[in-house]
Amino acid sequence: MWLGGQVMSDECKPLIVEGEEVGEYSDNHFYFSKWQMATVELWESPKEFDAYQYDWEVFKEFYKEENEDYKYVCECEEEDFTPGMNGVDTIDLEKWLLEFCEKTDWIKDEYYFIVHWRRYASYTKEVYEDGQEEWCLEDMGESNPDRYQYKDGKIEGHWDTPMEEEE
Repeated sequence: MWLGGQVMSDECKPLIVEGEEVGEYSDNHFYFSKWQMATVELWESPKEFDAYQYDWEVFKEFYKEENEDYKYVCECEEEDFTPGMNGVDTIDLEKWLLEFCEKTDWIKDEYYFIVHWRRYASYTKEVYEDGQEEWCLEDMGESNPDRYQYKDGKIEGHWDTPMEEEE
């Protein structure tokens, strides 16, 4: 098939990053092997995540202070950790998170991440009639979440929210 003057191929090749096979790819697909791709939720604070995961009345009672800024937290920003795709040239999530924080000017002193490792994931390239292209994600199976935080110029492991610690 011809697209934009180049021959497109459905032939799959191994997707190798830092010497490790993380999946397969072709001109139209990326297939990530088990636990090789992650969706990363971005949270400004553990309190913000509490507002998201708990009922508003329970949240308000726990924090007791002025909380109107947290009343309508219903989603967060997300980034995909896709080794070998979209400029991700590492399999080291902590290295990628640190680089992400350092190049993102709205991330200041502290930031919080929930990393949902995907059992399997695939991206398929969609080419629309107007010539626009988009990579569409389909992830399969459960998530295996880990938590990280950016603090003092480093990525650190697990964190809990104040409400979780109280349970």
